[in-house]
Amino acid sequence: MASEVNPYQPRQDDGRDVEVGDLDPRYDLGDARNRFVGARRLGWLVCIALSANVLLALTSLVMHSRLLALYWPAPSFDFVDADTEATLIGQINLIVVGLVLTRLVIIGFFLTWLYRVHDNLTLLGHHELDSRPVWAVLCWFVPILNLFCPYQVVCEIWRRSDARSLSAAEGTISIALVGWWWALWLSTMVLNIWGNYLNKRIDFLADAVQVIYVDVAFLAANIVAGLLLILITLRINRKQQLQYAMVAPPAPSLVPAMEPGT
Repeated sequence: MASEVNPYQPRQDDGRDVEVGDLDPRYDLGDARNRFVGARRLGWLVCIALSANVLLALTSLVMHSRLLALYWPAPSFDFVDADTEATLIGQINLIVVGLVLTRLVIIGFFLTWLYRVHDNLTLLGHHELDSRPVWAVLCWFVPILNLFCPYQVVCEIWRRSDARSLSAAEGTISIALVGWWWALWLSTMVLNIWGNYLNKRIDFLADAVQVIYVDVAFLAANIVAGLLLILITLRINRKQQLQYAMVAPPAPSLVPAMEPGT
């Protein structure tokens, strides 16, 4: 029953090296190179969008710290400078809009990049994969399965993008890096829901301080998760480029060969 619900069915990798002859003959060599270049460019767009999101989160973290410093010595809202409070809250709300917009951009670029790098695995000689490229996108939108299937997809892409680095140490590092990113990503969703819940029930100054603490935890998790995803994106791109350089035949030279004696 589980296999019918979850199309992601991990298989054991035989650990063998990919040879030149393993390159999938169904793909044109020039098209394959274009796809690898396209995935690399998409990866850079993902990193740029993530960097913007991280910078906004850092700015918001500073604003929350200033708001917390404003609330901390006051026994109640009556002793808080209303003008300073309104200014800080307005700045925080403006940054929240920026965070939402950059998050939407990240989703578009990242899911497109994830599909491309998953599709590239066939070019690296992996003819039998645990899932199809389209599942790398769809799994994010399936309830319950989106709590763990995206992590499985990214782990597979990481592992199969470098068939010559399947040692135990490499596997441990990959699981730790992707695992920490995924744990922080899930924590941002939980903290966001919790923060919104508390924000609707602010009656006293202590309630507002509690919301700030939750928001600070959310922003910190968002920053670290974003930095880890940048690292994961760059490393997967590099892994695939290096692996493709080993398994693909060289491009034909455009310079005509010189005849002996000429």
